[in-house]
Amino acid sequence: MKILKIILLIIILLVIIGYFFLKDKPENFVPYQDYAAGLESFETEYGTMKYSDVGEGKPILLVHGVPTNSWMYRNLSAELVNNGYRVIAPDLMGFGASDRLPKYDHHDFDIQAQLLIDLMTSLNIDSWEQVTHDMGGLVTWNMTRIAPEKISHLYMLNTIIYRDTFNPPADFKYENALHRWFLGLHAHPMIGKLIVNNMLRTATGNNTYVHSDRVGYWLPIRSGAEVLVHFFTHTSEIKEEIDEYRSWLVDSEIPVSVLWGEHDPFLDVASVELLQQELNLPDEEVVILTGAKHLVAEESYKEIAEFIVNHE
Repeated sequence: MKILKIILLIIILLVIIGYFFLKDKPENFVPYQDYAAGLESFETEYGTMKYSDVGEGKPILLVHGVPTNSWMYRNLSAELVNNGYRVIAPDLMGFGASDRLPKYDHHDFDIQAQLLIDLMTSLNIDSWEQVTHDMGGLVTWNMTRIAPEKISHLYMLNTIIYRDTFNPPADFKYENALHRWFLGLHAHPMIGKLIVNNMLRTATGNNTYVHSDRVGYWLPIRSGAEVLVHFFTHTSEIKEEIDEYRSWLVDSEIPVSVLWGEHDPFLDVASVELLQQELNLPDEEVVILTGAKHLVAEESYKEIAEFIVNHE
């Protein structure tokens, strides 16, 4: 009986401590809320896509991954704008401030790709440079299939590109209701915050986040986690089809540069050597970001911006 009381006390203390650390502090919401309020709107047949369009000069499109949104690129975008770029950073449909999609299949990567092309067309931009990260690569490979002439140069940041170097946290199945329920917990105010904050810790090597930085990752997911369910229940299918995805990039002959976090736990740095050999990339087009992990746009944005700005 005494042991049970001790266990109960420990549980109560853990709940109290967890509540203290995970309790919302609305004052930390302001930077992201201001950012989201300043986004532009693009109306699609699936709802409203939100995007940032700042700066003047050479256009560059920044495509995020999962479970992030354009907030991840806020620092890289500022650096590029300060160096004469026009930076377009959308929230893919289902992410960030963009509308949640009514049907599961609407999240498919080819649909997301066409919507990005439509966005750039609406902005009267016929050709642009592009940065892609994580799941954004799957969207980008579809763009290289649909309209390869649009992308003048591609900068790849820790992107899904080879089966053996793609290490998702688990093999979830859409048919499994328990898997869908678990992934849906990303939208829970407390549990979702805990999951995403842990992702930020695991995915970052050289960066320290203030509370308001973290908010931009977990707060938008409270509007719905369907897009996360779609991605994480597609990982087996992605692995089966990744060679075809990559063939679209190879066949497009789009010039490519690779900037990769050295210690990415999800997308192994071995991808870089494989890609360099397959695309016959010279050494000057490949950068290993020392000490960085997965979220290189957070921890290495200055190095990435410098490389893009100085690239010929």
